[in-house]
Amino acid sequence: MKKLITLLCIVAITTTTFAAERYWVGTSGSTWESAANWSATQGGAGGAGVPAANDNVFFVLTSDITIPVTSATVFPVSPAGFNKLEISGAFKLTFTYNSTASKTINMNATATGGFKIAAESKVFLLGTLQGANKQYTDGNLKISINGSTLNTINGSLVIAGSSAQLIVGTSTTLAFNGSLIHYASTGNISIGGGTTIFNVGATASLIWYRNGAAIPGINYNPLASIFYRGAAGLNSDGTPNYIPLGTTAGPTYGGVSPYNYPNIEFDVPNVGSTINTSFPSNCTVKGNFTVRSFTGGILRMATTLTTPTFEKDFIVLGGTVQMTNHSSGTQTATINGSLYVNSATLDLAPNSGPFNLIVKTNVFISGTGVLTETGTSTTSSLRFQGTMNQTLSTATATSITNTVAVLVNNGNNLVLFSNVTIPHNLTLIASKVITNANNLTVIKSLLAGSTNYVNTEGGGSLTLKDVGTADNFENKLFHIGTTNSYDPVAISNNMGLDDFTVGVRDASAGFIAPIFNFAQACKREWNITSASTGAFVEFEPGATCVGGTSLVVGHYVGNAWVGTPNVPIPSRNPNVFGLTYGAAFTSFSPF
Repeated sequence: MKKLITLLCIVAITTTTFAAERYWVGTSGSTWESAANWSATQGGAGGAGVPAANDNVFFVLTSDITIPVTSATVFPVSPAGFNKLEISGAFKLTFTYNSTASKTINMNATATGGFKIAAESKVFLLGTLQGANKQYTDGNLKISINGSTLNTINGSLVIAGSSAQLIVGTSTTLAFNGSLIHYASTGNISIGGGTTIFNVGATASLIWYRNGAAIPGINYNPLASIFYRGAAGLNSDGTPNYIPLGTTAGPTYGGVSPYNYPNIEFDVPNVGSTINTSFPSNCTVKGNFTVRSFTGGILRMATTLTTPTFEKDFIVLGGTVQMTNHSSGTQTATINGSLYVNSATLDLAPNSGPFNLIVKTNVFISGTGVLTETGTSTTSSLRFQGTMNQTLSTATATSITNTVAVLVNNGNNLVLFSNVTIPHNLTLIASKVITNANNLTVIKSLLAGSTNYVNTEGGGSLTLKDVGTADNFENKLFHIGTTNSYDPVAISNNMGLDDFTVGVRDASAGFIAPIFNFAQACKREWNITSASTGAFVEFEPGATCVGGTSLVVGHYVGNAWVGTPNVPIPSRNPNVFGLTYGAAFTSFSPF
């Protein structure tokens, strides 16, 4: 019996498989399957044999290396892959493959193995670079990582081929802190199920140069970046060679709801068509969303876009961005950061369905930038719904155009950094607009009140368009005031349709010129301009007025104040005074 046990132990020991270590020592251009290219030690003599299943494989790069993969190249077949594959050294390791047949470098590591690219290293999986546009074809070469929690990519991985792919298998962890550059036509990142964890770190960037890329739904650090460059090849110096996409296939977005993404940037200099991105509903972009250099085309976020949240800035620096293309129901997106539209077009609603864009910080429309809705909807809106003062700056009178309405409901103020024209309704809810020295023009209606009005204290003004005899009193009430009081003006006009511009300021420190008995004045000065010759103007100072109906309204004429008999309107407020053009005054100027 003792001899039998000894024999069994000897058999067990001699049949155990140990991982061999293989170091690449070959020259650039030599093949994987040559035994002379492999050593058992770093920098040692070649001839140790080609790496086999369960081996540990190392590339310690001291120069750029290219390894051609051919039909004769044999990698271990899954599930018997390499235990470890590590690339280090500040150089480039390139695998070239010019066949459409599939080749896979399999990793099926133990708890001590894994796939690693050091921060200083670059790994390329390349197909055939051909054609005038220098695009990659063939090269169906894949790296499949399975079964380890020690996988890290801190350097660069470039995938360029017809179906080249990085596969992260079931129950596998990959820490990604480098850059993944993807030129492939149909290949992509494939994420397994179960407990698969793909962590994209703060310094990572995923870059797509292709049509129809699938943006993986994985664990992104908010500081990471996804770049979509469209279809491209490489120039001879290795820089991207952009070409028109020529298709409507934009990227899709993978993962499971709730979707979370980091910084996303579209940069396609020659887009050539409408790109549908299939942006998922109920998702969160935790970084900036940027569209730049999108020449000659349209980026459509989604056919149906429901309640996405952009936690930082939404930046449009080129081309046209359509938020949605839906035809029924109202859809909404929220930007917690600021909205920037610089010499580009942001189209909220190109179809018949309206769209509400909620902004929690600031809006800047510069250059030839335009915020619009080009479809048949007339109820899309830009909504300022932050929790503190917000700012709005536009470059021209048509920076916000068509039928886009504006709503302010932030419990504070919307501060204008420029002249602003609202092409539709402006609604103020528990909020004011501070014009500073700028003019605010409202094409349709100003929906405001005694606690939510336009503050023109800084020398600014409010313009309402087309004041005429057909208008009722309320919709041509100029809801204006100063920092501390509501001082509206109501204007009716019996001479057709005219535009009126009105501002008011606190004159406690003095009027435009000295007045008689300053102590009893209401300390409010209105400035009205118009081409009308038949208006009836009503003033309602919010400040306390001493004297009641015996007061007169001063009119600044010829560098002096002229006391003008007024028409009290006690049915509304004893403090409201009315003047008729032609009878009480014959020109518009300060009152």
